[in-house]
Amino acid sequence: TYLWQDGSSSATFDVTASGTYSVDVFLGTCAASDVINVTVQPAPVVDLGPDQAVCTGDQVLLDATTPGASFLWQDGSTAATLLA
Repeated sequence: TYLWQDGSSSATFDVTASGTYSVDVFLGTCAASDVINVTVQPAPVVDLGPDQAVCTGDQVLLDATTPGASFLWQDGSTAATLLA
């Protein structure tokens, strides 16, 4: 059986906020416990600018530059910018 810091007894615990989490596990006459500190990072903010209307053949430079972030565009490229 499981006993989490909030008194719940599920085998899993959903973390939604930063904090210290602990669990005690009991199996027959044996017991174990563990503690972990979790820091939930805020979601990055991305702003590609306003929607644009372009003519066939025109290109638009999309720039999602966010310090410390990594990128994955729909074409599989990973740069901070995409010429679309």
